[in-house]
Amino acid sequence: MNNSKTQLIKMLIFNKYFFIKLSFMKFFFFKKNSSRRKFKEKSFFLKKYLLDKFLQESHKFFLLLVWFFIQLSPLFSQELDEEEIRQRELELGLRIWVGYHSKDRFEDNLGNYRSNSGINISSYGSLSPFRKNNGIEFFGNYRLYKNWKAGLILGTGKFPSFEWNEYDTTNTFTKLNYSLSSDYLLISASYEWFFKKFSLEFGGGLGVNSTSLDSNGYSISTRREFYDIQGRLLASGLSYRLQTNLNYKVKNNLFLQFGVAGTWHTAPYFAGSLNDKSSSLFLREDGTIGNLITSENTSNILATQSAVRRLDLFYGYLQIYVGSVIQINF
Repeated sequence: MNNSKTQLIKMLIFNKYFFIKLSFMKFFFFKKNSSRRKFKEKSFFLKKYLLDKFLQESHKFFLLLVWFFIQLSPLFSQELDEEEIRQRELELGLRIWVGYHSKDRFEDNLGNYRSNSGINISSYGSLSPFRKNNGIEFFGNYRLYKNWKAGLILGTGKFPSFEWNEYDTTNTFTKLNYSLSSDYLLISASYEWFFKKFSLEFGGGLGVNSTSLDSNGYSISTRREFYDIQGRLLASGLSYRLQTNLNYKVKNNLFLQFGVAGTWHTAPYFAGSLNDKSSSLFLREDGTIGNLITSENTSNILATQSAVRRLDLFYGYLQIYVGSVIQINF
C-alpha cells in the first residue's frame, strides 16, 4: 500500500515538472520564432531600402565606374605607332534586344495611384507587374585608336501593356491600361580587346531620353455613371548605359555581335494631357499618386489634395541583345 502511494506521489511530481518544462519549452520556442520572424522582416526592409537607394544613386555609381575604367584602360593598351593612329574605321550596326525590369520605386509609385482622394474616401488599387521589354537599336562607332571607339546609339524600347485596377468607397471601379516606352540617344565610348576570331569590348554611354506613359480605360460607378479615360504623359531627362559586347568575325568586314547592357532612364517630372486637359502626376502627402489638372486653379488643387511634388521618373533594366556590324575602312 505504501509502495503504491509512493509511486503515485512520484508520478504526480514528475508530471508537475514535466508540464513546467513543457511550458518553458513552448515559451522559448515561441520567443525564438518571434525573434527570427522579426529578424527576417527587418532584413527584408533593409534590403528593399538599400536597393531603392542604389537605384536612386546608380547614376553616380555609373560615372564613378566610367572614371575608374578610363584610369585603368592605359594599363591594358599597347603602345601605338603612327601607322595605327592613321588607321581609321567606321562601324555601322543594328541590334535587337530583350530586357528585364525588376520592381523599383517607380513601379511602387504607379501602384499607389488613386483616382479619388479625400478624408472619407478609401480605396484599394492593384497594378500588374511589368517585367519584360524589348526594342531595337541603331549604332555607329568611329575608331579613334586601335583599341578605342566612340559613337552614337539611337534606340527605342517598349513594355507590353499592363493594368491598374481600383475600387473605392464611393462604389466606383476604375480600370486603366498603361503603355510605357522610351526613345533614347546616347553618346558611347568603349575599349576593345582583340583575339584571333573575335573581340571583346567594354564601355558605356550617356545621353537623353523621351519617355511616354499612355493610359486608356474607364471608370464606372453604381450610380450608373460611366467615363472614358485617355491620357498621354511625357517625360524627358538623362539616360545612362553600361555594356559589354562580343564581336565574332564572319567575314573581313562583317561581324555578329552579342552583348549585355544595363540601361537607366531618368526625368524630373511627367507632363501631358488627361481627357484633353493638361495634367501631371504628383505625389500626395499620404504617399499616393494623383493627377494634377494644371488647366484648373492649381493653388486650390494643391491645397485640397495636399500635393507635395511632381512624380519623377527613374527606372532601369538589364538587356541582352544580338546584332550585326559592318566595318568600313578608309
